[in-house]
Amino acid sequence: MKPYCRIFFSAAVCAMILVQNAVCSAAELIEKMAEPGASVREITVKLSDSVSIRLNQLPAGSIAVFENRKPLPNEKTDAEGRIIHTFASGELAAGVYEVTQAQWQAVMGTTQEKLKDDFSSGAKLYGTGENMPVYYVSLKNAQKFCDRLNQLVFKGKGKREFAIPTTAEWEYACRAGTTTQLNSGKDMMWTSTHERRTPRSNELNEVGWYRGNAKGVSAVGQKKPNAWGLYDMHGNVDELTCDWIDVAFPGLELCTRMGGSWHSSPGACTSGGTAVQTTPLAGEISRRFLPTAVFREPIEKTTANFSTGFRIVLRPKASRNEPKKVYEEKPLHVNKILGLAMLMCFFDDPESAIISKESMEDFFNKLDYNGYGNKWSLAGYFFNQSRGRCLLQFDVVGYTFAQDERKHYQQGERFKGGERLIREAVTWLDKNKDYDKYSHDAEGYLRAFTTMYSRNSTFDGLWPCQMWLWGNEQVWLPGGRIHANSCILCGIGEKPQVSVLVHEAMHQVFGFDDYVDYGDKSTKTPKNQQKASQGLGNHCIMGRGMYEPGTNKQTNPTSMCGVFRYRLGWLPAMPLPANGKVRIPANGNYGYIWRNPANPYEYFLLENRNSGSAADNVLPSQGLAIWHVDDAEKDDSENEEMTEQKHFEISLEQAHGKFLLESTDVRNHSGGTKDDYFFPPKYTKFGNSTTPDSKWWDGSDSGLEITNIERDGKDLILTVGKPGMSAK
Repeated sequence: MKPYCRIFFSAAVCAMILVQNAVCSAAELIEKMAEPGASVREITVKLSDSVSIRLNQLPAGSIAVFENRKPLPNEKTDAEGRIIHTFASGELAAGVYEVTQAQWQAVMGTTQEKLKDDFSSGAKLYGTGENMPVYYVSLKNAQKFCDRLNQLVFKGKGKREFAIPTTAEWEYACRAGTTTQLNSGKDMMWTSTHERRTPRSNELNEVGWYRGNAKGVSAVGQKKPNAWGLYDMHGNVDELTCDWIDVAFPGLELCTRMGGSWHSSPGACTSGGTAVQTTPLAGEISRRFLPTAVFREPIEKTTANFSTGFRIVLRPKASRNEPKKVYEEKPLHVNKILGLAMLMCFFDDPESAIISKESMEDFFNKLDYNGYGNKWSLAGYFFNQSRGRCLLQFDVVGYTFAQDERKHYQQGERFKGGERLIREAVTWLDKNKDYDKYSHDAEGYLRAFTTMYSRNSTFDGLWPCQMWLWGNEQVWLPGGRIHANSCILCGIGEKPQVSVLVHEAMHQVFGFDDYVDYGDKSTKTPKNQQKASQGLGNHCIMGRGMYEPGTNKQTNPTSMCGVFRYRLGWLPAMPLPANGKVRIPANGNYGYIWRNPANPYEYFLLENRNSGSAADNVLPSQGLAIWHVDDAEKDDSENEEMTEQKHFEISLEQAHGKFLLESTDVRNHSGGTKDDYFFPPKYTKFGNSTTPDSKWWDGSDSGLEITNIERDGKDLILTVGKPGMSAK
């Protein structure tokens, strides 16, 4: 066994570094050779008697990563188009912990409080202490940290360097050879309630800090490490990487945040998730995962926030520079979801009432589809909304006969006949078929499961809905491995209409609730006194967007609101600069976000909505949609009071200032007006003194000032900032 190798550096190395407070003036690099049986070598950078940085050298291996670029000449790809990154033995070492506040101060000479104040005068601290991770750090400042550390240790010489990891390096270090959602080798388990399916937290609690177990940052190293001895790669702080993997933001200098943070939902903290954005509330929205890519989120290189920190790597100098900008326009990757759809008919059905199985397969799966007057198939709608990132397909089985005539299923309490029909349909399934191929979670629950019956939907025992199948009575497919605790149920009719199916798939597959308040349905409340609101109205498929305005047609479902697309990772949202001009394209590729520095739950999301897409051409308005979001509000669209204490989770800032979507007047049946969005020349300003205003829910000034909105074709150009305001 070899002894420690020690290299000492002069204090003069730091003389060139000008900082506000005392900084490290000498660094000692200690490399401990692996003990017998150990899988890593320890590297320590001693900054002072009490402060040091530990790294573990990672074993040799490779990882395939989805990147939205052409491979370089020396790069290989796998069968799915992922770029393969290979690491030799001893090539890469990764920080055991996220960079702490003590380490930051030792190298940079500034405190966590100073970082917070530099970010915003209204920003809050979410934990301070020597062993707490540093946050409010931009990539630009994190790279300065590495530059100074390299000067301390290598004096500008040597064959190695400390650096911010690339996304491939970070994912390789995080996974530590696993392909599961968590680097412990486990997937998150799920539980069901009447309202929604949510992740159980035990598995994530073992390895990470997230919204369900943290109120701010936590001292590093308290959770279980991965197999390579690295801590806190799930949650605590979002960790910066130095490259970006998408082209949604042309012309912007971007980087990536990985792994989720203390205020993230479980879905944002996985190492094997679907690269989706979820609501920050733990368990607020259920998510399913595919072991294809880690959660990643874009951020400008000069932008910091309350949850962003970093960890460092040590690697051969300049061996892994940021990829050249040889990007091509293609999706980051396609999440393929395969579901099961069963077609049922009744003995008393006339032959003319049966739509052919082939037609129903097109209705579910054909991307270029306009059958029966529909603008989309089910798959086509989600492929469009995801910008090509989600392909939801169904294996269509049937037709099979119900045991009784239709009337026997329509009678009695609503849903009862439908549940009976679903259970009967399963008994017809082929016992020799492999049902593992259908997308399911770690517990074997189907992601997408549908039963459609001949003729029209009926609002009785065959009520169209996402139906929950309870307890020990949940439906098991043949073989006893794959099962379902919910199923989408609806009628086919003479001309199948896609909107109901889209809406119910938003419930079942993606976990979203209804965002419309149906009012007090109590028989004790007179009908003319029942309170109801429009919520998201016709502006979203989860509001009243199933119906084309003024009709009962359900052939052209409107788009999701931008908040849902943002949570799913289908609408990347950049931080809105405090001043200057920004462009929001009409193609729905990206939007902008303005966060409350004093409240991580609250933000404004801005998107451009226009009739350029078939999913938007039935919108009641077009232009700039400004959504006011409070992720801590759990009552969806039932709190019409719109006060600090009671308000919508997602509300549209209606440009006309009449607040019709929040009205409880039962005579107001409007799901939206042509003046709900901001557009020139009529509605071009949004700020602290306009109506509606840009105040936070507590009444404080958000600082968001949009002083002019212009059109360039269908693109929108926003002038942001108060007159005379200068950039920081």
